[in-house]
Amino acid sequence: MTITGTKQAASWQFAVADNGQGIEAKYYQRIFQLLQRLHHNSDAEGSGLGLSLCKKAVAHHGGQIWLTSEVGKGSTFYFTLKQDE
Repeated sequence: MTITGTKQAASWQFAVADNGQGIEAKYYQRIFQLLQRLHHNSDAEGSGLGLSLCKKAVAHHGGQIWLTSEVGKGSTFYFTLKQDE
């Protein structure tokens, strides 16, 4: 896992990258919904709360959250937070 942060003009952009199984593009919006899991029958742990709570927290602070992913290679989750003025 790699975590980076970059200062932009009016915000900070953070990226959290992994080398996991990746996520198909058709699921990008679904995984940010409450209680959504992509792998119900697998050994993957989780309740489906994590990313929905992240999205809510980021939105509360005026930011955005999104991801890029390649199946079989991993995902990178990005989010922005406004800088203090």
